[in-house]
Amino acid sequence: MSNFSLNCRLCTQNINEESILSFGRQPRCNFFSHEAARLVERTEIALAQCTHCGLVQLMKFPDADLIRPRHPWISYNEPEEHLTDVANELYGLLQHKNPTVLSLGPFDKPLIRKFSATTQSYEVLLTKFAKKKKGTFPYLETYQNPIKSDVLFRIKNEVGDKVDMIVFRYLLEHCIDPISTLKSLSELINPEGHIYIEVPDSRKFIKSIDYSFIWEEHLSYFTEETFRRMVAVAGFDVIKSFRFEAVLEDSLGFVLRLSSGLVKDCPELNHEELDEFALYKSKYQYVKRQYVEKLKDLIQAGKKVAIFGAGHHAIMFVNALDIGEYIDFAIDDDSHKSGYFFPGTDAPILSTKQVFGCNKANVVLLAISPKSTEKVVNKINSLSDSKVDIYSIYQNSTHPSLVRLNCAAN
Repeated sequence: MSNFSLNCRLCTQNINEESILSFGRQPRCNFFSHEAARLVERTEIALAQCTHCGLVQLMKFPDADLIRPRHPWISYNEPEEHLTDVANELYGLLQHKNPTVLSLGPFDKPLIRKFSATTQSYEVLLTKFAKKKKGTFPYLETYQNPIKSDVLFRIKNEVGDKVDMIVFRYLLEHCIDPISTLKSLSELINPEGHIYIEVPDSRKFIKSIDYSFIWEEHLSYFTEETFRRMVAVAGFDVIKSFRFEAVLEDSLGFVLRLSSGLVKDCPELNHEELDEFALYKSKYQYVKRQYVEKLKDLIQAGKKVAIFGAGHHAIMFVNALDIGEYIDFAIDDDSHKSGYFFPGTDAPILSTKQVFGCNKANVVLLAISPKSTEKVVNKINSLSDSKVDIYSIYQNSTHPSLVRLNCAAN
């Protein structure tokens, strides 16, 4: 079952239907089955941009209950390299002798650990308030719903008093009503308290015409400008901001404090954002055709195709571009995924040794972190007795077709 709304999460204006990019019916990215999964249950996914405030957001997406993980080992990672510097900045804002800090999600603890020993920290994972459902393991999808008043009351009781700072990393993009969530969080901090929020920045993948980053659990796709508009509407001032650069997707960090004046209106829209998303939307069918034609040519040439990685980027890439029928194998060395099928396809998930130890694939689409690319390419080439053509799934704006990585193999 899909949710559908034409009202913007930020400014509540109606979304222009012409700005909606539909990806059709997609499988859940965390659906790993022991049976071929091409015909699994799917739900509508559609992305749009509000032309009034610029926020890119999912307008069609599955119910949170539907995407609850069915496996206890489902988990994700977020960047941590910058956290020492962030901790030093944040601790300078904590003026009390024994400041109190509250964390609410799975990515907060690595930052909290770096605070001074004099800081009193409380961890109250919001997943503990999710309704129990047999055979499921609540995780990030739980944050799709706003923090309810009853949950807020229970958190206050656990902590005992309002705190000096809340850490809320990589959660706001999951919230179905992020402004309500922000306003609810304000009830947990002291009048002079702060909230530290980190979110992924969507600007790079939109500009590079990359569809692998869309995810049914990410409902809002922020840029620095749209985030600032949102917190202003929710009644906050941004007193510090950070950008943590990465090859594929930057991260944004913001320190918020309750606004000292009236709640601000949305700042004036930068029309460059609208142009970027319009191009992203218009290129979708073209990019799909490029991949289908390229893969058909490879298969007609007798190639066996594998995708390396069975995370959400790889899954969305294969299914959004409708190329599952051209994928023979998925490769992932996470032992938890061994024996399952790649979601939305009939491709079994095998280990690197299983695929290249017997030369089952001679074309590989890499869906891994750029920092792991060299290591993985070397591993593939060392295991294979014949030449393997390796491509990246990640694109740039001028070359939306497959990009050769190991040119030296020619």
